[in-house]
Order: sequence, then C-alpha cells, then structure tokens
Amino acid sequence: MLHFSKGKVISILAVCLFGFLACLPNFLSQETLAKFPSFLPHSKINLGLDLQGGAHVLAGMDVDELKRDWLDKIRDSANAALRKDNVPRASVQNAQGGVLVRLAKPEDMDAAWKTLRTLPQPIAGADITGSNARDIEVLKQGEDAILVKPTEAGTIARIGQAISSASEIVRNRCDPGGNKEMVVQRQGADRILVQVPGLQDPTRLKELLGKTAKLDFRMVDQTVPPDQATQGKVPPDSALLMSSPS
Repeated sequence: MLHFSKGKVISILAVCLFGFLACLPNFLSQETLAKFPSFLPHSKINLGLDLQGGAHVLAGMDVDELKRDWLDKIRDSANAALRKDNVPRASVQNAQGGVLVRLAKPEDMDAAWKTLRTLPQPIAGADITGSNARDIEVLKQGEDAILVKPTEAGTIARIGQAISSASEIVRNRCDPGGNKEMVVQRQGADRILVQVPGLQDPTRLKELLGKTAKLDFRMVDQTVPPDQATQGKVPPDSALLMSSPS
C-alpha cells in the first residue's frame, strides 16, 4: 500500500487546484470572468483555427499597381536629379516599361548619362550571394534619349519587400495586441495567407485587409506661384495636390 506524507498530499492537491483554476476561464463567459477576484486567472487559452474555427483569407497583391507606383517614383527621382545638375530635358515620362528621358539637346547626353547612372542601387542581400545586381538599369536610346527601367531582379526584390511590409501591416491590423494565434505568411510570389482563429465573420477581415495604407513623399515645385497653379498652369513634370479643409 502506497503511503504519501501529508506534505506531498498537500502539494499534489495545491497543484491540481492551480491547474483547475488556470483552466476554469476557458469554460466561462467574459461577463462571469469580470466578477472574479483580481488574484484569480482571467486569461483563456488561445485555440487555433483547427479547434475553434475562424476566418481564412488568401489575399493577392496588385503587382501592376506596385510597378506603376515604382515607375512614378523613378520618374520623380530622375527628374529631380537632372534638375539638380541643371541638365535640360524635353520630357520625362513613363514609356517602354520604364522612364524615358528625352533631352533638349543631343550634346547634353554625357551630362545626363552621368547623372542618371547614379540612380541604380544595389539590391539588399545581393552582395551576400556574390552578385552585383541593381534595382534599375540605365540604357541609351539614340542620341537624345535615355531609358531608365527596373531590372527583373529589382522587380522581384521590390515585390518581396512589399509582401513583407504588407504582412506586418496585416498582422498589426488584425492582432494589434499580439495575443492571437493568427497566421500571416507569404504564399507564392504575390499572395499572403491570413488565418484568424475565432473570427467567424470573414467580411470583417476583408474590410481590414482592404484598407489602403500608402505614404508618398513629393518634392515641392516652387517655380510656379500658387495662383497660377490653381488656374491650371502646372509644369509637365509636376502635379497639383489640393489640401483638405481643416
């Protein structure tokens, strides 16, 4: 016959009681838990999607819009660099899968080439793999034009960065407190898998994912007075942005 000392029996009963109190909140409603004393456990075990159900959404990224936004940024950078170096240009516009810079005079080709060659940047992680990949390339198009366009490696890297940023934004929107056993992971080249346990209405999740978060930085063109700009006299390389009423 097994014999346990009184101290062991008390210890075993204390452990069992603690385990019971720790599991008890999972079987009670939030209203009942609110009436519990503060020294008792109130937190519930986070059940996964397989145990309590929830929302499962596979979101796709608009790669075409991402590329258009990137081309706009390349155009602005090229235009700003040429303006800084006082290189005359006839036009700077999106064309041929990149940004086509047409010079005012063919003799400015060397100066424009030197300026635009400073725009390409090394791709993050490329040096580790031993490659010297750049995000964009600069190509001469005849005697008076230069094409600045994204490289294939640059486009892939850009999409990867956007997916990573989007995944973090999705996680912060759906689980700002970080206490849910949710899944946010990349699927393929341009999709994000989102699984939120306990969320029975996938419409709410789609609304959170559908909110656009975008921040643009633009240089202010001070060559045109505001009154002329509001009358439609905006330079070809600039855009008129109206401020919202306070």
